Amino acid sequence: MKNQLKRTGVDFDWNREFFTCDPSFYQWTQWIFCKMFEKGLLRRSMTEVHWDPVDQTVLAAEQINSNRRSWRSGALAEKRKLRQWVIETPKYAKELSEGLAKLPEWKEVADIQANWIGKCDVFRFHLPLKSAHMELSVEEVFDLRIRQTTDLAKADFLVISPEHSLAEKNKNGEDYCLSNITAMNVVTGIQMPIIVSSRDSEKESFLNARLGFSADAEDSKLLQDLNVTTTPRSLNLTHNDVVEIAEFGGYGGYETSRTLVDWVVSRQRRWGTPIPMIISKDGSSAVPVPAEKLPLLAEQQGKPFKTSALKEGSGIVENDTLDTFFDSSWYYLRYLDVDNKNALVDYELTKKLMPVDVYVGGIEHAAVHMFFARFVSYFLNDIGASAVREPFSRLVPQGIVRGKTFIRPETGEYVKPDLVKSSGSDFLGPDGEKLDVVFEKMSKSKHNGVDPLVVLERDGIDLARLQLLDSAAPRAPINWGDSDLKGLKKWLDRLAWVVNTYVEQRRFAENGGELKVASEEVEEVYKENYNYFVRNASMLLEVLHLHNTAIARLQGLTNALRKMNPTDAQNSVEFERCVHSLVIMTQVFAPHTAAEFWAALSSAPSLRGDQWNRNSNVWEQKWPQVDRDAEIDFIITVDDVNCGRVASPRLALENVSEDAVRALAEQEYHKSFFEHMKRKGSLSRNFQLKRETVSTLL
Repeated sequence: MKNQLKRTGVDFDWNREFFTCDPSFYQWTQWIFCKMFEKGLLRRSMTEVHWDPVDQTVLAAEQINSNRRSWRSGALAEKRKLRQWVIETPKYAKELSEGLAKLPEWKEVADIQANWIGKCDVFRFHLPLKSAHMELSVEEVFDLRIRQTTDLAKADFLVISPEHSLAEKNKNGEDYCLSNITAMNVVTGIQMPIIVSSRDSEKESFLNARLGFSADAEDSKLLQDLNVTTTPRSLNLTHNDVVEIAEFGGYGGYETSRTLVDWVVSRQRRWGTPIPMIISKDGSSAVPVPAEKLPLLAEQQGKPFKTSALKEGSGIVENDTLDTFFDSSWYYLRYLDVDNKNALVDYELTKKLMPVDVYVGGIEHAAVHMFFARFVSYFLNDIGASAVREPFSRLVPQGIVRGKTFIRPETGEYVKPDLVKSSGSDFLGPDGEKLDVVFEKMSKSKHNGVDPLVVLERDGIDLARLQLLDSAAPRAPINWGDSDLKGLKKWLDRLAWVVNTYVEQRRFAENGGELKVASEEVEEVYKENYNYFVRNASMLLEVLHLHNTAIARLQGLTNALRKMNPTDAQNSVEFERCVHSLVIMTQVFAPHTAAEFWAALSSAPSLRGDQWNRNSNVWEQKWPQVDRDAEIDFIITVDDVNCGRVASPRLALENVSEDAVRALAEQEYHKSFFEHMKRKGSLSRNFQLKRETVSTLL
């Protein structure tokens, strides 16, 4: 992979390279885990989990797609109950949700994550479960979410829906009471029966569960119908009383989301960061590996470990490994201080360099990686390991590059392309069965990746970059295939022709050719082209981030220059400015090709040599600027939606007050828009003026 990255021509700082599978890195992943245990965010619990039957491991809820299939193997996930390590992310749900409002540059990603977190207007309580066949179990708890905390001081049973994890299967929809299990009311101390009911009720429930009250007429009838007796006990307590009791006993009592569940981080596989916990021989308790004994290595898993923290004086090292999302939730910090052996990162460096300026990643991570990264960042800030709370200032969520993928419809198993045969319009597997063919995110497990080296060898670095950038807008998905590159190749050929024509004509003029001054009409045409295409390309790159459309604008300028009279290259100052600016802007997409073009331009005599530093490389040149007397884009946006764009004189908008710009918008340039808003009864609030290098936005 490193060789592939080097071949792409991207300038990475390899001195900051590290591997998340290296003990020197995951030592600090384990340290974070132990700190979470120390702060009460971790527990080992019997939990209903998503099980991947192909990879034979647990998956977090975030790793299951809308079709209930594993994000990695594609298999249909099963529900199982296993003893797992879980992190209590709901403790931070309300703060994480409110923090999104402070991230204006996150835009739709903030909306996606806010929906994932859910509405935070309930309180969470952990109710211990007791079985008739065993003592009180501290490893299995009932997750109760309620609006009014004082209701818990009056409740004497629980009602769950048939979809709840405790409900028995194959009951044909009838109501019943769980016969062998009760939940402890952590406020009153009574054992509460658990009734499974599918009856319609106007009473609110969260996570398929609610409190029941024998004093309530509807609930009393439910108890009578099922012949269930309870132990009514009602205490006159305040909200603060209930919360204090719950917090003191470790039973929750905090405000949180209606829907967000704990992060299951245990994985049943040999690869991944070993969970640094020592389990007692009877399995009833667990303690973390001491910090000075980290990193805990894979070969230590399942073996005895001496520790005075356990009564027996020793225990067994946990066999499970951590979810890989745990590693990726904090790795960005390690780039700041890759060789630090005493801390995961120097605190002063986080004060100086964090947060990350721009995070580039797929939109699919909005509710997974980005949520976990924010959660861990909040936690590290709370314990004084990092100076910042929010890890990323701005996001550029690029679309997924998807590869052709072959799937067995019966099992969801992914099939390698070299085992697939085509038969007409169908694709057949190794056993002759018809396969489903879709485009999905490239990954090893889906066998749909494309080797970059093959593409680079065939097309070259710049053409491969252009193919990727020209295929779709940055946020749109790309179905990678053997695309026709003729259009892009033709553009580069046309650009080469323009550059070569300029060089040849300038050399001819300087070597005794007949030199005529370009007419005002000719200069005006090139000047208009210059300002139009520079304004548009810059706007598309700097503001709208539509790289594919920006490429189209550069192609437009190339075509305009190809229509020139060759003698214009000899004597037109504006033509010279156009061709130099075109090459400077092209470097964004094809840097190597642009560097060659710039070298050619610099070899020819210039009409206005003072405008560029021709002794320097193309990437050292200043970005082309729209003329002061030219028109620029004046855009109205509402909730990030472009509602109007007009060309306006640059001088009319620059160096004027915010109030003056608003007045120009309302009374002149966008008058019709504001009149329409007024007719609809809409008012303009939260007015913001955003000035860009090449444009003014309202």
